[in-house]
Formats: sequence, structure tokens, C-alpha cells
Amino acid sequence: MSTPAQNKNDRSDIGTVVTVGILVVAYILYVAVTRLSEMFSVPGSVTAPVPMPASDSTVSTGLDAAASADTVLLSVAGVNAISTGSFVVSIALPALAYASAALLGIRICRNLLRGDVFSPANARITTVASLLLAGGALVGAFFRVLGLNGMLAAAGGDFGEHTRVMLDVAPVFLAAIAIGVLPVIFRRGLALQKETEGLV
Repeated sequence: MSTPAQNKNDRSDIGTVVTVGILVVAYILYVAVTRLSEMFSVPGSVTAPVPMPASDSTVSTGLDAAASADTVLLSVAGVNAISTGSFVVSIALPALAYASAALLGIRICRNLLRGDVFSPANARITTVASLLLAGGALVGAFFRVLGLNGMLAAAGGDFGEHTRVMLDVAPVFLAAIAIGVLPVIFRRGLALQKETEGLV
């Protein structure tokens, strides 16, 4: 049986998680707006970071430090509407998906505060959150590749770092897999809870 002190600690911990979740949502949206603003910062051009094969260079810091660059910020004019739209989708859609997943995490915290731990609702919420993370990462990477292909074509080149784009979202896929395990835990916990209640 939980004590008042334990309940107070639980509420404090969950409250901290909720606060962090709100900050995460705000940060995700802020980064998305910043990236979209940067994208159209040069009139008549599309500006975006482009993964490139690593190349050595010297950075002028007073010490002529050696550096290796694998991403460049390009501004290219004449990018077609489909590629431009693909860039917008690659930024906006993952941001909305990730922010929605964070809000679902906050929803679970509210359920926990009400004592609703092992429940079908929490299992469904975590399933949806996992799908949002994986789907947002996959769709975002797909449209980013489309945008980069069009951008580099407008600049007279070809984009060949498709694997890099997928590797950039690999941590999100790992997070989606980890969260995807939680519904199983919630359902097993619910089954054990029902069995225990049946024995009382």
C-alpha cells in the first residue's frame, strides 16, 4: 500500500515529466519555425543544409585548425515548386508528429496521476505515439530526399547521400521501437492485475 509521502513523490515526479514534455513540444515547434524561416531567408532561393561527402579544410581561428565538413548550407535559386513543397513537408510533418507524440506522453502522465496505470487506454496511447515517431521520421526523410534531389538538380548537380538522411533519423526509429514495447507491458500488467483482483 502506498503512503502519502510516496503519493506526493509520484505526483512530483510526474509533474516534472509533464513540465519537460511541454518544454519539448515548444522546442520542437520552435525549431520547425526556425528551419522554415531559414529556408526562405534568401529571396528567390531555397536554403537548406545538404549532406556531402566529408572533406578536410582549414578553419581560420587564429590557429588554422584542421576540420572535416560533411554538411554545407546551400542557397539555390530556381528550385521547382514540388521540391520546395517537399522541403516544407519534411520539416512541418515530422515536427507535428513528434509534438503530438510528446502530448500523448503528457496524456499518459495525467492517467497515471489518476491511478490509471495498466489500462487499454495507455496501451493504445503508447502504440499511437510509437507510430507517430516512426511515421514522422520516415515521411520526413522521404520528403527531404525529394527536396534535396530537386535542389541539387536546380544547381546542376546530383544528390547521392540518401543513406545519410536515413541515418539522421535512426535515433527516432530506436525511440519508436522502445516505446512500441510499452503497450505489451501495459497489457501484461492489466492481465496480472485482473488475476490478482480475482484472487482477493
